[in-house]
Amino acid sequence: MVDLHAVDAEGIRFAHRASEPPEAPPLVLSHARGEDAADWDVVAPVLARSRRVHALDLRGHGRSDRPRDCPPQLMRDDELPLRNG
Repeated sequence: MVDLHAVDAEGIRFAHRASEPPEAPPLVLSHARGEDAADWDVVAPVLARSRRVHALDLRGHGRSDRPRDCPPQLMRDDELPLRNG
């Protein structure tokens, strides 16, 4: 099962998909530039057998907000709160 979530960070809304089981160790998946979290739809169910999979829509992609400035360094930094928490 995939749940759609949104997290607000520094004024930007980030969308992500989380797969079961909720008590499993987390795994954060990033898509390529110009794509979105749906890129992982085929692989995520297999990974979710043993991990809590979070497929993130990076800023300016998918269901996440589209701020004017989206350099790659900011997209990298956006993932840190998910990885650490």
